[in-house]
Amino acid sequence: MAGTTSDARQWSLRTTYIKSIPMVERTDARINYAPSLTPTERNPEAPSKLEPAPSLSPPPVGFTYPKGLTFNLRADNRYRAREVYAASYYPPVNRDAEIEHLCRIQSPPGTSPLCYDTTNSRYIMNPIEGMTRLYPTIPVCLDIDGNPSMSVTVAALFDILDSSIQRFPEYPKIKELSDKLWDMSWGLDGTRRPVYLFDVKRNMRSADPPPDHPYDGSSSHASTKLEGNGEGIGIPATQVDDEDAKARRLQVLQTLSELACVLAPLALSKLEFDVTTFRSLDVNAYSFGGMSPTGLTSSQWNFSSGWAGGDLGLLLGIIQGRWHVDINDDPCRWTMLVIQVMLPPGSDPGAFLLGRFGLYARVEVSPNGQVRLVLFFKGNDLHSGVAPSADAEARRAFLQDLAEWLQTVNRIVYVCYPNEAICHRRVNMATYPSDGIAIHVGNNYHFFSSEGVPALGDKTSCNIRCLTDRFMRSWNEDLLLGLDGALPVTSSLIPNFYPLSTNSDSDFITVNPLFPYSFLLHLLCLNPPSLFQ
Repeated sequence: MAGTTSDARQWSLRTTYIKSIPMVERTDARINYAPSLTPTERNPEAPSKLEPAPSLSPPPVGFTYPKGLTFNLRADNRYRAREVYAASYYPPVNRDAEIEHLCRIQSPPGTSPLCYDTTNSRYIMNPIEGMTRLYPTIPVCLDIDGNPSMSVTVAALFDILDSSIQRFPEYPKIKELSDKLWDMSWGLDGTRRPVYLFDVKRNMRSADPPPDHPYDGSSSHASTKLEGNGEGIGIPATQVDDEDAKARRLQVLQTLSELACVLAPLALSKLEFDVTTFRSLDVNAYSFGGMSPTGLTSSQWNFSSGWAGGDLGLLLGIIQGRWHVDINDDPCRWTMLVIQVMLPPGSDPGAFLLGRFGLYARVEVSPNGQVRLVLFFKGNDLHSGVAPSADAEARRAFLQDLAEWLQTVNRIVYVCYPNEAICHRRVNMATYPSDGIAIHVGNNYHFFSSEGVPALGDKTSCNIRCLTDRFMRSWNEDLLLGLDGALPVTSSLIPNFYPLSTNSDSDFITVNPLFPYSFLLHLLCLNPPSLFQ
């Protein structure tokens, strides 16, 4: 959207202009979270370090296992938890050897349960060999070249049912949203219709479900990229046009957006959160579920009914059920993975593995048979999931106590991810038919202006997003034509829409490019606006 010249008032500031702003020493308190926003104390139960389990078994010939790092706990006010697990990272000297290692990774021993303890009615689990287990609510970061001031968050795990999350002031809101999402997902909100019973169109990467598991598979929601036509076109994901299904998709996407708004500040450093928020505002990133600038443009829903552990590829398809990378994800942002599992207590809900730095997430089933897990990680890093394991007799008794409408599905996963091309606007967005994009692809896709609900939230949020896009382009074009005197800078241009939205802070809804520019100055500790003081 930016033109051939650079101007502070342009939307989507050009890199050449940003580089011309003098950098200052980042010692300002705005890089750290204010004490009023952090827990009153650090978690006294957190171990002083996270270490990889011993590697006792060699990998099969021609394959490798992930190599976990040791992360040390340190105080760090850049994170809302006031602490972070950190390890030094030095780029590999031999990148080809590192790539070869990652391409040959298999899941190591310890991924599946060791045995079932019939006396205590629970699975016995060994640590996953050579891998490091994540600790809930405390993020994990890497210090680039061993420099703590140049850290990058790798992952952050939240067990919604664990007491450790209750120390955050946002816990009541987190609990409320998690309960709401759980009830909608499993049909416990009075509808008696779990989300997988609504009509849904599976995506191309999804495996054909077997007759005895008719609901297993994967589907795409919110925005997606239509391949071809240069680098592609951003479009609303095609789904079944059923009003009940559309209403449920809207509710789920709005709730996921709200959950991201609450949890992302707890997962990322303040600078990471501010920078990605600024970028979302500056380019009007098509975040799903409303106008909140989460940068999460797309959502994939995975339903599976595995009860015997092992490979999720048999349930979801080879591409997304086994070790893989999400090549279309934005490497500058994080995926939010929401896992919900219904299992008998004592079962193994299955681990989630991150291959590049040898990390894994594993939590226990609650006494009432629930798992509610949220994980932030880089989607273009190698990762894989493991199907749950449950004792056959415990499973029969568990299902007998549940309503018949639950069928056999026991695992619902919402993958909320930032599509790189859409986040950075490297592709045209199919906003209006009059944009001229239809000349290239005919009428083979849909426009956000007419079919952006539920992808962009409700109709009001969709209108704001589309109208803001049109205003931004018009603003930049007028600026390049030298029409400075004709440029209003207030939100009065869209009085019918601003600042209404169903699930966002109205401070973040603006059609004034001076606002994100001021945000940029704030990030650089130069002339911060009062909103961020």
